[in-house]
Amino acid sequence: MSVIDMTTGKAVDPAILAALTASLTVTYGVTIAPETVSQIPLQSPILDRLRSIGQDVVKPDLAAVFSILTAAQFTGTPSKTAFAVGNDPNSINPAREIQSVTKKSYGASGGVTDVNVIASSMPGAPISINTERFANDAAMLLNLLYAVTLEGIDEDIINGDATTDPVEFNGIETMVTAANSNWYSDKAGATLTAALIQEHVAWMMSGGVYPTALYCNPIIHYAIVEAFKARTNVSINVQDNRVGPLGLWADSIVTPAGVLPIISDRFFDTATDGTYITGDLFFAVEYHKGVRLLYPEWQLLPTAIPLSKVMGRGRATSTEMAVWAHLCLVERTNWWAQGRMANIVAAFTPTLTTPAVGGP
Repeated sequence: MSVIDMTTGKAVDPAILAALTASLTVTYGVTIAPETVSQIPLQSPILDRLRSIGQDVVKPDLAAVFSILTAAQFTGTPSKTAFAVGNDPNSINPAREIQSVTKKSYGASGGVTDVNVIASSMPGAPISINTERFANDAAMLLNLLYAVTLEGIDEDIINGDATTDPVEFNGIETMVTAANSNWYSDKAGATLTAALIQEHVAWMMSGGVYPTALYCNPIIHYAIVEAFKARTNVSINVQDNRVGPLGLWADSIVTPAGVLPIISDRFFDTATDGTYITGDLFFAVEYHKGVRLLYPEWQLLPTAIPLSKVMGRGRATSTEMAVWAHLCLVERTNWWAQGRMANIVAAFTPTLTTPAVGGP
């Protein structure tokens, strides 16, 4: 993202440096001090994954209308693509419907006072998020708002619910249900094992649907690793004079469908009754026969806008900025091809109660 330098060019009195506070107030009413900015988790794993498997699609339309393929397999006799010389190709008549998908809007806004912008552009006033340095507070604020916007999109890709909040799009947890998916299986408290995962993959493959990745909460990700560790009897190598983590970790597993990456995201729901932790494992079908099935289609990519240029929003003593994005979440099989193993129990049994947010 390009960095916008909001420096005004005014003369700076040295006393201004002592007045530097660099506090950021965002739309959620939270004041974020500079020392805490670096600890904000700027991550959007599912959105990053979907954007990594293909180029961003940008269609600046007022709304989007998609032809949704409701069948992943084409019809025809024979069903293969070969045909006799001199004849016509086999008919390809996918079951489909025209579905109007209204774009959704995401973003965040915030402001900094002019004195902070001026002072922090001076030498000796470093402004950074993590290890990335910025020219001034305004540039840092834009980066933070951009990250907050992407995290908000990431969260709704997972658990957005347009029925509860019409401004959201429906996410994976909302749409991959027993009513919408042919590959939904409620395990009702069964302990997660490697065998259960392999069985679910083989079940989907038997119907002509091949999962391409596993989506889950980090707790379920850990349980997957532990389940495969128990099955393969993998031992832990400890070497003298070597610093490193103890234990086993994996970012992919071998399945009947091949090596599937595990994408874990904190926005996937989990629950605990004080004894067991339960969660769901999603068997994502991100593309089929070379066609992307699950991806964001943008009407406007995340874009930074100085609110001072918007009529009625200008402030004489502060600089206000916002990030806007307009997009649709596209799932071209009407969600039927996405798999879900619901209500599985992590292999470990916690002995602690769930603390309040911010607790120890």
